[in-house]
Amino acid sequence: MITLRSCLQRYASHIEALSDKAPEMLRFSRADTGVSPFLAPEEAEQDRLNLEQELEHLGPLAYQQDKSKKLQTLVADIEKIVKEECQKIYQGPSQKWLNGPDKLPDWIRPYLENFRKNMHTFRINSCL
Repeated sequence: MITLRSCLQRYASHIEALSDKAPEMLRFSRADTGVSPFLAPEEAEQDRLNLEQELEHLGPLAYQQDKSKKLQTLVADIEKIVKEECQKIYQGPSQKWLNGPDKLPDWIRPYLENFRKNMHTFRINSCL
């Protein structure tokens, strides 16, 4: 149950399903002392290791170094890379295929729009 809760928290944060004002979930002690369910100061290091093990189930999302890079930011980064690559690929005589203010070929615009739309649909459906 603890693992599921930790994974849900990280995943919800990544897809920005929760507002920035949502409080962090409390971590509970795994010690069987019966005194308090909350972490004692001496359990902090072991809890950090436990959290890392819990999040391993998320694969690459668990090991993401920059936690500020959310799903929408990553999608925007992919779009930027696609645009830069199109500029590199369509040079010389092929440059005539680049149209519009963003200088992209016509065939890739619907792809990028659909990519963005699918990301938003995924975010909304994941929150239901």
